[in-house]
Amino acid sequence: MRITAMKAPKLTGLLTLLSLSALDCAWFVSPVCEAQAQQEKAVPIAKLKLMLKEADVALEAREYANAATKTEALIKVLSPQAVTDEVMERLYFNIGYANLLNERFPEAEVAFTNCATKYPKGLLASRCALGVGKACIGQNNPPKMQLAVMVLKVAMQDPKLNPEAGLALAQLYRGMGKRKEALGVIDTVMAADIHTPGQTAAALGVINLRPQLTTSFLPKR
Repeated sequence: MRITAMKAPKLTGLLTLLSLSALDCAWFVSPVCEAQAQQEKAVPIAKLKLMLKEADVALEAREYANAATKTEALIKVLSPQAVTDEVMERLYFNIGYANLLNERFPEAEVAFTNCATKYPKGLLASRCALGVGKACIGQNNPPKMQLAVMVLKVAMQDPKLNPEAGLALAQLYRGMGKRKEALGVIDTVMAADIHTPGQTAAALGVINLRPQLTTSFLPKR
């Protein structure tokens, strides 16, 4: 496993799943779309920007229920013709993210699934799979655990998410008593290149998990 030099993360959260704010991308309303929206007497652009800012501020302030509500309200009034698919995908993703951090796991699963269904080839499709996996783990019942295994394997196929998804899957296998499978996932993660702070944190979690798997499955004397 190779770990490259990296900068400290700008934001920290309760989970390593990153918050992807629509404010991080270039503003999404083009002059043509803005003129069209005004002609259609849609919600004023200034109002949309304010709603987006309020949703983003609520998310950063860890007011997760408020962030989800505000983002949902924003999506309802946005004209699909006035925004890019990338921005809409990020907004739908943030609903799932806010619910996940708020431990509203069924709602998070639905939101991430909705996002992935709307944008199956989007930039956040793999991240939605990771979100669904974590939301299913949080629901803590056998059918959801099996679904978590499936979607976390999908998320692991994305090199950017391999360490984090692998850590979640290895921990899940450990909880299910599947030592061999857990160690197999750990070996896969250990062979990956590590570049970002989030990947580093997940990789360290994997490293710390291996001794637990080695000792916790030893026969008791």
